[in-house]
Amino acid sequence: MVIYTGGRDQGKTELVRKHYTTFYREYRRGDYFRMVSELRNLLDKNGGADDGYILIDDFHLMVREMMDGVCELGDYRDMAEEMMGVLLDENLRERLIIISNELGSGVIPVDRFLDTWREICGRCMIRLAAAADEVYLVNLGIATRIK
Repeated sequence: MVIYTGGRDQGKTELVRKHYTTFYREYRRGDYFRMVSELRNLLDKNGGADDGYILIDDFHLMVREMMDGVCELGDYRDMAEEMMGVLLDENLRERLIIISNELGSGVIPVDRFLDTWREICGRCMIRLAAAADEVYLVNLGIATRIK
């Protein structure tokens, strides 16, 4: 797994598209539920034997999309755990490229939902980064390898 993170509009997606030209699947904002079900189906078929990278762009917005349909904090955590179970599967990990905005360096939101979103997204990214082979911080279109 390779992760690209950084501030908004810092060139993460453009940088990834220069280095990886072909993707087996791409998921963006609005694709959370499709992503989880398709990746689970892919894993059920011999560990996802298809060739190619799987790009998950705007991961932070997918976490928010996941949370929009849920009412309770415990439910947010359960859904995040389900997503982590799929993304951290060892048969899938080597094919994943994840792009996410870094949310922890900004102003802490006053709104409870936005604060919870930021926390859950951060916790997910910590787990993904721990499992990743490479992690890059992108600023001004320049990637710095931090893992």
